[in-house]
Amino acid sequence: SNAIKFTEKGRVIVSASSVVINNINLRLQIKVKDTGAGLTASAQEKLFDAFSQADTAVARKYGGSGLGLAIVRKLVEQMQGFINVNSSVGEGTEFIVHLDLKLDTRKQEHVEKNLSDLSVLLYERNTATEETVRQLLLGWGVDVSCCKTDDDFIGHLMKYKTTGKSCDCIILGMNNDALSVSSVDGAVKKIRLLSLLPVVLMLNSSEYALPSHIIDEHVCYLGKPLNRQRLYSKLSSIKQLDAGNEVVCDTASAFRDLKILVAEDNTFNRELLTDMLVAFGAQVQAVDDGQYAVEEALNGDYDIIFLDLHMPRKDGITAANEIKQAALKKTPLLVAATADVFIKEQGSDVDVFDSFVFKPIREEVLLEKVATLLNFQGEYKSDI
Repeated sequence: SNAIKFTEKGRVIVSASSVVINNINLRLQIKVKDTGAGLTASAQEKLFDAFSQADTAVARKYGGSGLGLAIVRKLVEQMQGFINVNSSVGEGTEFIVHLDLKLDTRKQEHVEKNLSDLSVLLYERNTATEETVRQLLLGWGVDVSCCKTDDDFIGHLMKYKTTGKSCDCIILGMNNDALSVSSVDGAVKKIRLLSLLPVVLMLNSSEYALPSHIIDEHVCYLGKPLNRQRLYSKLSSIKQLDAGNEVVCDTASAFRDLKILVAEDNTFNRELLTDMLVAFGAQVQAVDDGQYAVEEALNGDYDIIFLDLHMPRKDGITAANEIKQAALKKTPLLVAATADVFIKEQGSDVDVFDSFVFKPIREEVLLEKVATLLNFQGEYKSDI
């Protein structure tokens, strides 16, 4: 959180690597590197002291108690590890945690199958993301060709078109800060002028759903940071491999026309639920309180509305009753999202809901819940 707080522009990279020391031990190294404000040498000396901050201006601008890094160091030391920092003013900061751990000698069951017969054209302008995706693909045995510029990318597509030699899939990262449906639509149309290959789009945000005229059986998209299992599932389905975790039915097609509203005041929970539903292929709108949920429900045409029970301005039960009593052309199914597994025993107040999902929400449970509510046919399984 410090890295994000102090990095107004640029990027924050979290990485992990390990080195095997012997048959029973390894050293795990976790790095958090940012391109933020950076630290002076004197500030670095007292960085891990309790209640210490770089200067008083930092406390005024960013807040905080100065305890975070002191707690981190204490936790690392309790795990018999150590933490160090590298930083330069104006260039950013890198924290490195070193932990010596025991190797798990139990035999691991590898679910992911080799994708060595798959070739991919990868174009991602962010070098850190490109390297992460490239390493994932290489680990699965995928033949990867990387593009560095727009001209390089177009050149590959033209070469495929003229020579008849092609890859199996295009993975395209879109990092535009002003990312919009029209910009994604434009990119897909440009690709389609030269190629009909399947396209996996990697978008910086999954806060909105792309319309069905962009997303079809040959175009899908994943939000960043990239989920390993989802990417593997997409690539597996392209080659029609019998991957144990892939979707048995085409959820993207089945869910494509679904309009879903998510009302959740907790940012992490809201984005997580939205991301999962978007990954299923649904069109999702998200709001952060009960009043907005009612207003959006009255103006929208939703199939399902997920309501957190405890929201500002209007709680989930009140919002659900107002939506239920409204004269809507289409009556949406109302689903309560709650951590209270005994909610059904609390009386008639919760009878307004058609169903419940319990936090933390698991993707396979959510997928089955939506399919059951809408009486979809077929066996649905999640990407994870």
